[in-house]
Parts: sequence; C-alpha cells; structure tokens
Amino acid sequence: MGRIRVALYHHLPPGGAARAMAELTARSFVDIEHVLFRVDPGPRDRHAGRAHPLADLDLETHTVAINGARPRRASEWAVTVPRILRAERRLAAMINSGDFDAVVVHHQRHTHAPHLLERIRIPSIYFVQEPRRQSFEYDLRPRGTGNGVHLIATTAAVRVTDELARRLDIRATRAATQLLCNSENSREYIWRAYGRDAVVVPLGVDLDHFTPLSGEGTDIEPGGHGPEESGPEVLMVAAIERPKGLDLAVRAVASLAVADRPTIRIVHSRADPVFRRELLRLASTLQVNLILEPGLSEDGLVARYRSAAVCLLTSRLEPLGLTAIEAGACGTPVVAVCEGGYRETVVDGVTGLLTDRDPDALGDAISRVLRGTAGLDPIRIRARVEADRPWSTAVGRYIDVVRRVAGG
Repeated sequence: MGRIRVALYHHLPPGGAARAMAELTARSFVDIEHVLFRVDPGPRDRHAGRAHPLADLDLETHTVAINGARPRRASEWAVTVPRILRAERRLAAMINSGDFDAVVVHHQRHTHAPHLLERIRIPSIYFVQEPRRQSFEYDLRPRGTGNGVHLIATTAAVRVTDELARRLDIRATRAATQLLCNSENSREYIWRAYGRDAVVVPLGVDLDHFTPLSGEGTDIEPGGHGPEESGPEVLMVAAIERPKGLDLAVRAVASLAVADRPTIRIVHSRADPVFRRELLRLASTLQVNLILEPGLSEDGLVARYRSAAVCLLTSRLEPLGLTAIEAGACGTPVVAVCEGGYRETVVDGVTGLLTDRDPDALGDAISRVLRGTAGLDPIRIRARVEADRPWSTAVGRYIDVVRRVAGG
C-alpha cells in the first residue's frame, strides 16, 4: 500500500490533545495524507481567534459553518448540539463520497465522541484521549445552579442533556472500527467504559523544542494575574477547573513554613470563573503567592518550564500527563500524585517524585526538590525522557494502525 489518504476530523480546542494530534499529523506526512474536515461555530465560540496547532500544517480543509452558541447552560447546549450533529452528518456525507482509505477522528467538545462515527461508511479510527469522564465518575456528575426549587429544576434539566450526551458518546465510540489511546491507564478505562479494546500510542515530546536552558537565557512573555516575585517557582500547566486539583496544590505549598513557600504559577488555556475566584481567595487566605498566566505561546511555555524549580501535577486521574514529559524534556523535575497516567510518565526518583494525594506529602516532596535532597538531576531527567518518549515510537504505531485499518 502506498501513501494512505485519510479524512481527519476533530472539534478540539487548543491544548495538549490538539498539540498531540498536530504532531501525529505532521510527523506521519510521508506515509499519510491528511485532509481536514471541520465545523466552524463562528465568532461566538469561546475559542474563536485563538491559534490552533493544526493551523501551521497547511492541510486541505473542508468546513461546514454553523452559528454556534457557548455550550455552558442546558438551554444553550440544547441549541448548539443539534446544529453540531447536523454539521457532522453533512461532513460524513462529504467523506463518504470522497476518495479516502480511512477516517481518523478526535474528540468533539460537546458530545465527546463525534456523531460522525455513526455515519461513516469507510474504516474509522477514533483517538480517545480519555473517556467522557462525567458519564462514569460520581464526583463529575453535572449539577444545576441556584437554590431550593431552582437548583432542583436546573439540575434535572442539566442531567437530561447529560444523559443524552452520554448515550451519544457511547454509541459513537462503539461504532468506530478501531480505538487508539494515549496510555495503559486510558486503555483500561476505555475497556471499563465502552467494552472496547484500544491500541496505545505512547505520545511523545518534541525533543528539539522542549530542551533545557542553554545558558543564553530565554524571553518569557509578560502577563499573569498576581504579583511577580523573585525566588523559586512551582509551575503548573492546567485548566483552572476543579478536577485539576489546583486547590490541593495551594494547600500543599501552604503546608510549608511561610519563609520557605515558593510562588505557584499556573499557565492555563481556559478557566472556570467561579473556581478561579475561589482559588485566588484560598491562596490569599493561606498566604500563598499565586500567579495565573493565560494564553502563553509554546515558546513562552518552554521558557516557563526551564525557569521553574519544580513542575507540580495534581489532576484527578489524569489520563496521561503530557506536562510531565514536557517538563522532563526541559530538565525540570516534577512532583505528581501517584495515580492515573502520571504513574507512566513520571519515573519515581529519576524524573520526579510520586506522592499520595495529600497536601502534606506533596509539600514535603516539593520541599525536598527545592532543597536539592531528592536526588533529581536535570541531565538524567532529560536523558530518561529522550529514551522513553521520542515521537518516533508514537508515530510508527499510529502509521501501523492506520495502514492495518485502511487495508481492511
């Protein structure tokens, strides 16, 4: 089989999953021709105007435009999702009538697994970065807003739409010919959630871009909410949302003596405004210096990794943990909770420290790194990431799966 022609669909916002998709697409260029199909929600979309990692690849692109609304309240969801589903049916018809060997899809923001998978008549591959967790985890079940009767009513409305999304996600996921995922942790979760096996594509890191500090210095874009201070920084790269465990990070730093507390800097691409206010209030109450820095470019992110004393990872059941790999490529040690994908991306005692989900345990690990008693050497950290996480491994497996599925 020569070069494979693949239809590529996603509705991902800019972020780690989108960067991974762009890397796989760009690095498999010799073997796979990707043609991009997308929906355009229009200027009302909250991610409109932000640069997307695929934008630099100059792919042949086919777009179906919709007039989107921000899918935050149940009423908006009920308007937006039917429009997205209709757009995906149109895209499926375009793909079915085209000359493609297979279709590769990534997540859709509203229903998670794209409805397009149910309409495709050619072999399909769905890259499941993680299952739709709110369908399967009690703590993530949606709730309404307000008090009393209003809370009961809005919760009921939200859960009706959530149940519809859960069914759409399961049905579309099970319709795919082949599932891919990013870690053994995700593979096991996918089996429990959908009753389907997935092939692990161990995502890597751009070792030419994410590198230790050369000694010449690196410019960092200004910005952020909070006071800039000298001294060691604990870096977090995460959306400001409850499952990311950012309040745990603040409590962990607060467990240290006031004079020994580093600054926490959170680089983020999106934020829950309610949780953001709660987090700033908590940091102020516990006397923790917190800087929130939105919208950093990839070069600026690399610079932050290089300048950080430690990278802290506290997400609840993170499927993989690209941040751990990116920080390690820059020679920066990490401290992470010992769960989810962190158990695969953090080598305890070599690239970082794994701890219990406990503020005192995390604080002690941060303190050990800052004091230099954890035995974590930047050269060894970088070397281990180079050995374990080159993109060549992921791309080779991706190409193999696409060829096998396209060949029937």
